[in-house]
This record gives sequence, structure tokens and C-alpha cells, in this order.
Amino acid sequence: MNAMERRTIRHLLNLSATILIPFIVVGMLIGGWRGTILAIVAGLAMQALVWALARPILLRMMHADLAHPVRHAELLETVARLSRAAGIATPAVAISRIRTPNAFAAATPRAGIVGVTSGLLELLPPDQIAAVLAHEIAHLERRDRMGVTIAALLGSLPGIVAAASGSDLLYDRAFRRRLPRAWGGRYLRPVRDAIAFVSMPLTALLIRASAERGDEFHADAEAARLIGDPWPLVAALRKIGALAGRVPAPVNPALCGLMVIHPFGSERLSRLIDTHPTTLDRVAHLANLDQSA
Repeated sequence: MNAMERRTIRHLLNLSATILIPFIVVGMLIGGWRGTILAIVAGLAMQALVWALARPILLRMMHADLAHPVRHAELLETVARLSRAAGIATPAVAISRIRTPNAFAAATPRAGIVGVTSGLLELLPPDQIAAVLAHEIAHLERRDRMGVTIAALLGSLPGIVAAASGSDLLYDRAFRRRLPRAWGGRYLRPVRDAIAFVSMPLTALLIRASAERGDEFHADAEAARLIGDPWPLVAALRKIGALAGRVPAPVNPALCGLMVIHPFGSERLSRLIDTHPTTLDRVAHLANLDQSA
């Protein structure tokens, strides 16, 4: 077992323990030590279930379908080529119907999944699309995506509850989401806003515990190595970053950690769940790599 694998296992254990904290508290309050044991079992079972169902859940939440072997043959070949260069099994490839330019990667059973939005395919030329895909494959190569995937899917639950309630305190004003019609009218607005207000710190804690900003720098550097040139990724990051926050991103905020760039721009509240360095820092890091080569 090498150092990277030990780091990944240690990180997963720490994240799993963080997820179990609310289960343990509730179990202790309700049933004492016996309740605590049952709560731990329930928490571990939930994490395992989320992992097992990660691919179909993510496809649904990202409004995505698996790439067609004929219509998206060039994209599939690019992913296969980059995966061989990275020494990993070829992941599934998805195309999201979201018009916001972005890409994502998640560790799922059967080699994981990488995806791009239709907006990214329209915005970037082939070499820059390949650079973005190389970045996402680098995450799967390093195996730092398993914890981020579990945290993103579990962290999305409070947002789903808040959105279903029609609250606009955080999930509409901060994230520009289109929400269903609020239940309860204006009389229950304090209740709806309370759901959103309480859910945001819980989601932020979970998402921030699952990832480190250094992971993005590593994936950028590995992407530059895989394609042999850092500048296509620099150009892609600049274009995607310039549109972040300007084009509405109809995704659950908890999924931001799976994406190549935080999709909500510099909105203050959205930064609570942002695990990405700034685009300027990432561009500077890639430029330094080129100078030191």
C-alpha cells in the first residue's frame, strides 16, 4: 500500500466518522448506548447505499445521460485514451443537458464516471475539452473522489428538503435555482426559511470535510502531464470561470465539489461550500508548471 492509498483510506475514515456524528447524537438521545449502536449501523448502511447507487442518482441530479457510442464517439475515444495514459480503467461518460459550461467526475462502482455539460461542449474546442476531461480523470486516478462523491450526495439532502419546501432564503437567492411553488403560503415562510438556514451549515461542514483545495492543484498538474501541455487547461478554466455565476446552474449546491469549477461564481453564501481554489490561483499554478518544465 503506497502513501496515496493510505492517505485515501485515512481520509475516508475521517469523513465517515464526520457523517456518523449526527447519527450518534440522535441515537444516544433516543436509546442510550443501544440506540447509539443502532444509529452507527444505520449511518454506515446509508453510506454504503449511497455509494452503491451513486451513478444513477448522480445522473438524475445532473440531468445527464450516458454518452451515445456513435454520436459521442470522439468524446468516448478521448476519455479512453486519457484513461490509458493515467493507468486507470475507463470510466463511464455522461452528457449533461445543463447549459452552464462545466464538467464533473465521481467515484462510483464500476470505474467511476466523468461528465461534461452541453454548454461546455458548445463553448470549448476539442483540445480544451480534452484538457478538462484530463483534469477529471486525474481525480479518479488519485482516488480522492470517493469521499467527495458520498459527501456530495448526502450533503444534497438538506438542499432537496429546502427546495421542496419552496424556501428562497438560500437556495434561490444565493444559488439562482428555480424552486417549486412554496407550500403554506406566506404564513409558513419562517418555517421554510428555517429549513434552508439550518441546512446550509450542515451541508457546508460535510462538503468541506470531504475535499481539500490542494486536490484541484494536483488534478490540474496531472491533467497538464496527461495532455503534455498546461495551456489548453488554462484557456478552458478562464472561459468556464468567466461564465460561472452568470449563467444559471440548475444543480444542487452540494454537487459543486464534483465539478471542475465552482458554478455559482463569487456569490458570498455559495462560497460556504466551495472547495475550489480561485481560477486565478489555478492558472498561476499551471503557468508555473510550464516555466519549471
